[in-house]
Amino acid sequence: MRPMKRVRRIFVGGSLVAVIGTVGIGPVMAKTVTPPASAPKPARGAAPWAAPADPLRLIFAAGLRPERKETLIHHVHSHLDVFVNGARVIVPAGIGINIRDPGVKRFKAPDGSTAYGGIQLCSKPCISPLHTHDDTGILHTESASAVPNRLGQLFTEWGVRLSRACVGGYCRHVSIQIFVNGKRYSNDPRTILLTNHKEIAVVIGTQPKTIPSKATSQTPERHRPEEQVVAGSSSGTRTAAAGSASRRERLGRQHQPVPDAPLVEHVRGVGYGRDLPAQARSV
Repeated sequence: MRPMKRVRRIFVGGSLVAVIGTVGIGPVMAKTVTPPASAPKPARGAAPWAAPADPLRLIFAAGLRPERKETLIHHVHSHLDVFVNGARVIVPAGIGINIRDPGVKRFKAPDGSTAYGGIQLCSKPCISPLHTHDDTGILHTESASAVPNRLGQLFTEWGVRLSRACVGGYCRHVSIQIFVNGKRYSNDPRTILLTNHKEIAVVIGTQPKTIPSKATSQTPERHRPEEQVVAGSSSGTRTAAAGSASRRERLGRQHQPVPDAPLVEHVRGVGYGRDLPAQARSV
């Protein structure tokens, strides 16, 4: 039904003035925004998600080609945060890397987690141009092509489903929100380009208190004391408080390229390893 117009006549300074207003038919409802509900744990595909046991197969499935060493012609870093009901889900080390290859070295981080790199030359292809060296959420693109990789390729390498409607086993009736540099992203998340210094947040269920808007020096934003971290490993799930945030911040800053130096430092560390703090030791 079309709204009806009401005409009122009033005198202003001795003159007759007609005022036309619009009167809507029906109740006027205040617009309310309902916050996302908590996401129930799915029967299958619940976080956390460990690094896959078959990385080479998934690298090819992502449309990428593994190499025997890292190619640093095109070298950029983006950063990924994943949250489930406000808790941070660890993006594991070793995505896109065959960590069982003898040419891939392991490095002990101060908090006891393991990082992978130090690759001089594997006997067989062992590393994707898109990978994670550690669990800081830094996504490394190190390739011979300047064509950016996409978020969907990273999730394929991770072995975690990603679409407009699903992340892992969280689908349908579950709130899934994607943010890029702190702003809501409404298109297909698989198409997000992993360009340098881009911050991506995947939020499932209830939101964290703060949506990351940038990753200073390409590190995750510092965890708050009350924030919990959900991490996956081959031995199961661990939940840690914010103590490891400073370790991630140090690692990220150590590995952040600076003008005129990124290739020098990265090659000196042969991809990754010597970029770690002095207290990190090969294991």
